[in-house]
Amino acid sequence: MMRITAFLFTLGLCLALCAEEPEEPNFREGFEKSCNAGIAEACALLGDMYFKGEGGPVNTAKARNAFEKACGGGAAHGCNMRAFMWLKGIASRVDKKKAYDHFLDYCDDGNGEACLNLGLVLTDGDGQPVDIKRASEAFDRACFNGSHEGCYRLGGMLVSGKGIAANKKKAREYLQKACDWGNGDACGMLAFLWYNGEGGDLNKDKARIYNEKACGKQRSIACFNLGVYYYQGEEGSANKERARQLFSRACELGNNDGCFLVGAMHFTGEGGPVDTEQAKKFVKKACTNKIEDACLFLKNNF
Repeated sequence: MMRITAFLFTLGLCLALCAEEPEEPNFREGFEKSCNAGIAEACALLGDMYFKGEGGPVNTAKARNAFEKACGGGAAHGCNMRAFMWLKGIASRVDKKKAYDHFLDYCDDGNGEACLNLGLVLTDGDGQPVDIKRASEAFDRACFNGSHEGCYRLGGMLVSGKGIAANKKKAREYLQKACDWGNGDACGMLAFLWYNGEGGDLNKDKARIYNEKACGKQRSIACFNLGVYYYQGEEGSANKERARQLFSRACELGNNDGCFLVGAMHFTGEGGPVDTEQAKKFVKKACTNKIEDACLFLKNNF
C-alpha cells in the first residue's frame, strides 16, 4: 500500500512539475482575425509584425497587404508604412514620387509620422533634392504632432548646426521633450549637453541622470559614459563595482571600449574578483574590433 501511495505521489508531482511549458500565445493569429474582421488598427499592428519579423518570420508581402487593409480602414500608420514601402521598393515597385506626395499630404494634415518621414526624405535626398531647411521644418512639425523621433532629429540639427543655425539652448528643449517621451538617443545627447555646459548650465549629476535613462534604453555609449563617471569618481561618486557592471553592459551592446575596460578590470580585480579568463575574453573582443590599446594589453599580459 505504501509503495502504491509513493508511486501516486511521485506521479502527481511529475504531472505538476514535468508538464510541458505552455505555448506562447500566437499574437499574429489574433491580429489576423481582428484584421479580417475589419479592425484597421489590428491590420496596422499585423503589418508591423510581418515587417519586423515579430511572432514569426519576416514576410514583406503579407506586411504590405496588411498595411493596405489598415490604410483602407483609416489607420494612418498603415498608409505611412505603405508609402515607406513604395519609397524603398519593398514588396512593391519603387515609386519615390508617390511616397513623397503621400508624406507631404499627410504631414499637412498634422500626422507626425508622415512629417518625420518627410524630414528624412529631405535630409537624405531620397527621391527629392536635399533640403535641410525644409527637413528641419518637417521635423519641427513631427515633434509638434507627437513624434519623439522628430523632436530628437531637430534637436540634433540644432546641436550640430549643419544646414541650420546652431542653437544649443533650443536644442535642449527639443531633446528634453524627446527624452521625456522615451527616446534614448535624445537622453544621451541631453546628457552630453549637461556634462559640457553647452546650451545652458553645466551639471554633471544631471548628465549622469540622463545617461542612466539612455543606458536603460540600451544606448551603449551612455552605459560607457556612466561607467567612466563611476570609475573616475566624479562628483564624489566613485564606485568601481558599478563601473565594472556598466562597462560590461556597454560591451554587450556593442561598445568596444567598454569591452576593453571591463576586461582590464577583470585582470586587475578592480570592482570585483580577478578573473583572467574573463579578462582575456573581453580584451580579445575589443582587439578584434580594432581597439589598439586592447591589442597592446593583450600582447603584454597574455
